Parts: sequence; structure tokens; C-alpha cells
Amino acid sequence: MSLANRSSHPANALLMKRVAANVHDLLRTTLFHIPVFIFIVALLILFQEEGRIVAALSAFFGVSSFLIPWLYFASAESSFRQATKGKRAEGFIVVDKAGRRISFCRATLRHLLFLLCSLTFGLAFIPRSLQQKRPVPA
Repeated sequence: MSLANRSSHPANALLMKRVAANVHDLLRTTLFHIPVFIFIVALLILFQEEGRIVAALSAFFGVSSFLIPWLYFASAESSFRQATKGKRAEGFIVVDKAGRRISFCRATLRHLLFLLCSLTFGLAFIPRSLQQKRPVPA
């Protein structure tokens, strides 16, 4: 496939739509963290002498950094709308193999696997159709 045709390939278009949906959703969860972060920084400035308060606030921010995206993704994908706002904007819904809505537990598993795949810097997200096809030896 030539380089000119590669950008119009359906798999590339699908991948770009998925990336756009994910960026949309990550921006939504990040925007929610900004007021929490500002509140924590303000408390740290007020109580800079208290080591336990600093540790507790840091732990709270760490836990909320996991909980907020998890609750957002799992609850939206298992809801009657079957998608996060970013996925809906790109025209995606989340279904099981039979085309039904997924459960909250399955949505949680999807989110955890997404986090695990993200640790590989996204390599696990590259679809097989985008991988270079090797010629079959004769």
C-alpha cells in the first residue's frame, strides 16, 4: 500500500476515531481533577508543617486519580447509553459478543485491561490490519 493510500485506509480512520474518543474522555476526567488538585495544593500551603496531612492529601489525590477515571468509564460503558461521551461523539457503543449492553463488572475489567495496555505505551492497541504484512515463503 502506498503512503498516499495509507491515510485513507479504513483501519487508520477507525484508529484515529478511537484515539479521538479516548482523548476526549481523558480530557473530561483530567478537567475534573483540576479543582481537586487546586484544593489539595491550597491545603498543603496552609498546613505545610503537618507531615501527616501532606501524606493524607497525597494519598487522596493518588486514589482519586484511579477512582475517577474508573468510575467514569465503567459507569458510562455499562449504562443504557453504552458509551462514554467521547465514544458517543465518535459514533461508538460498547457491546458484548451478542450485541447487548455490558455489565459494570465487565466494564471495570475493560478499564483495567486498558490501563495494562497503556503501560506498553499503546503497542497493544495497534490493530493487526495496521501491522506490516510479511510475504509468505513459497
